[in-house]
Amino acid sequence: MGFGTENITVNCGACGAEVTLNDRGRPARYCSNACRQRAFRRRGGSTSRAGDQAIPEPLDSFVGREEEMAALRHLMRSARMVTVVGTAGVGKTRLALEVARRAVGGRKRKFRLVELGSVVDGTRILETIATALGVREAAGEPALRPVVDAINNRRLSLVVDNCEQLTVPCAVVLRELLERCPLLRVLATSREPLGVAGEALLHIEPLPVDGLASGASREQVLASPAVQLFLDRARSAGGELTDLEAVGRLCHRLDGLPLAIELAARRVHSMSVREIEWCLDDQLGLLSESARTAPDRHRNLRAAIDWSYLLLNPVEQQVLRRLAMFPGGLTLAAAERVCGVSGIEPVLTGLVSKSLVRKEGERFRMLEVIRRYGLEQLRAEHEQEQTTRLAARWLADVAEPLLVAAFISPSTHRGFDEEQDNLLTVFELLQDHPDEVDTRVLLAAALTRVWQQRGRRSAAGRLVRTVLDLHGDSVNAPIVMIAGSWLAMTQGEPREALRQAVSAVSAILPQQRPELLVRALKQLGWALSADGRTATSECVRRRVVALCERLDDPLALAHARQDLAWFLLCANDVAESRRLLAMALPVARRGQRPDELGSILHTAGAIELRGGDLHEAKKFFIEVLDVAPDDTHNRPYALEGLAMVAERQGDVQRAGKLFAAARTSRERYGVGATPTWRQWVAEAEARVPAADGPADETVLNYACAVPDVADLVRALLTPVERRVLDLIVGGNSNSQVARRLGISASTVTNHLDAVLAKVRLENRAQVVRWYAETRARCAR
Repeated sequence: MGFGTENITVNCGACGAEVTLNDRGRPARYCSNACRQRAFRRRGGSTSRAGDQAIPEPLDSFVGREEEMAALRHLMRSARMVTVVGTAGVGKTRLALEVARRAVGGRKRKFRLVELGSVVDGTRILETIATALGVREAAGEPALRPVVDAINNRRLSLVVDNCEQLTVPCAVVLRELLERCPLLRVLATSREPLGVAGEALLHIEPLPVDGLASGASREQVLASPAVQLFLDRARSAGGELTDLEAVGRLCHRLDGLPLAIELAARRVHSMSVREIEWCLDDQLGLLSESARTAPDRHRNLRAAIDWSYLLLNPVEQQVLRRLAMFPGGLTLAAAERVCGVSGIEPVLTGLVSKSLVRKEGERFRMLEVIRRYGLEQLRAEHEQEQTTRLAARWLADVAEPLLVAAFISPSTHRGFDEEQDNLLTVFELLQDHPDEVDTRVLLAAALTRVWQQRGRRSAAGRLVRTVLDLHGDSVNAPIVMIAGSWLAMTQGEPREALRQAVSAVSAILPQQRPELLVRALKQLGWALSADGRTATSECVRRRVVALCERLDDPLALAHARQDLAWFLLCANDVAESRRLLAMALPVARRGQRPDELGSILHTAGAIELRGGDLHEAKKFFIEVLDVAPDDTHNRPYALEGLAMVAERQGDVQRAGKLFAAARTSRERYGVGATPTWRQWVAEAEARVPAADGPADETVLNYACAVPDVADLVRALLTPVERRVLDLIVGGNSNSQVARRLGISASTVTNHLDAVLAKVRLENRAQVVRWYAETRARCAR
């Protein structure tokens, strides 16, 4: 023959793709059997209708996601373009296909799947859609026209999967099709929104795993969709499972991520659930097997996350890597400090939209498996050391002003509490940086304070001993000694508390750090009292007041005076206590945050209680609850103070309820009591009958109310309104009031609204406050 076959170019007669030579050296007419069958149907007069066999039948069962399916169906009824958005491995594709599959069979609308996972060139999107529809591009004809012709006048839905690597060209193509084809609807999956006009979004999260970490009942574990998915896939893999508690813990550690759960479940044929759990520190390596026929991005966790990571620009990749070092997440300001990127907000917002980072309140966090992937990339790029130093400097800048101040706010530990995991991570990483010893000791002091507040006293004690053994000569070691002294005191070890406090004072004196010296001397005064050395303790406390008078810190002076006033009150010197607090309280009211005023107000109430002015004592104790209802440390003190007032007034029933509420509060929040206060409470409580406290959500209303109804209230309110208020201040919720009065809860709300209008107040708490104060004035 005169022509070489290598010069012949032929396209598939069905889809237009280039074809290869057959075994006889001749070009084939079709690229595959599927195209050959499609062409056969056309020649036989069969039209290729969108939707015929378009959605593949699943090979395993669909578990959970009932709410998401209902939400997706609702969106699909109201919007022409719906995008399912979520992180890698969360189950976007499976959800979209399941909704489409269940809709197939109806006569109104047909579905056709368009897979973009292997498409890397935006110009091929239309070609891929055309192939999915079974249409062929004619020579010299624009690619868009045959697709529009195939869709037009058909009630067709395209399920377009994996749009994230081609968001811009995909958005352009889909917008064009939607504009030209009025009956077309699109259901897309992507790791970020496409930005098409009219696009409705369904963000899907990992399966819920709350309560599965520990202590969950068998019924709770079995009711979890994450556990149900694991059990279903484990049975398919031939595994026999009996340890449901371990399954629950495993699903919790996997963050409820469906792909991770499925991959873990496939391991049960060779490993027990507990063995899988033990190996989860290497999640990306452990969960690496999958069905051989699955797409590359679904074969293992690393491939799934790789798919998203490689689509990021270099700045986004850097921020993701550095953010991964912080298991507790970061605020926007902190991320700017440690990620080395100025103007970081749009970068973080982009990572959130791409489903790689989650915004929870003010913090940006990652799913654990994505965070571990980011750590791998951080180490691979040799950025861990630099990020550790940046993080250490940031945490030190946060901690140092708070830990060395003369007065540490009660809210300080709450700021540290949010950074607990980050503090521990950076503290451990700094052990490889001998030039950062002082910073490491400072972070240990902050971590000790967090653990003390959380009741982790054993862990805090071990940390104190370890740090002082290794770095006892650090300039910041006295801060740890102060923490160690307080810890020993709370554990009933007064001699150890005294030793640590003396060591702290001795180490600080040569450093010329007056604020820190005040803190150390305050701790020394407390330790001396705990060891029974009251005279010396009084001298030290007076020395603290004298030092604070020289500092430019009115709040520190106010709290030093309050501390001395409390000490003298415990020694029954009511007059001197009252004098000191009269100087401290106005300063505290002007400069203190409401939730930091509680201890001074409580001391004022205790002084008046011991001095016999029950009315003033009650005012102060109520104010503790009023100015800071979320102050869990001072709440039990105030409740006990009000209980002692009620006992003195002869209202033993009310006193018993308040004592019970205080006990519940102390147990719930882990709040102890000073020995003298504990003794006063025990003496009063022994004189009242035991009682159940009011419900937790109504305890503050009950505590702030007073017993008798005043004539002024009778004149202003109807009998039913007064009865409603009587029950509310008696510790009943709206639903309980409704049951007692035989009315609906909405009617109770209407009565409260009427009272609000009459007295021109804004909320329920203000009504209770007004009710209590009005009756108190009339009772004088």
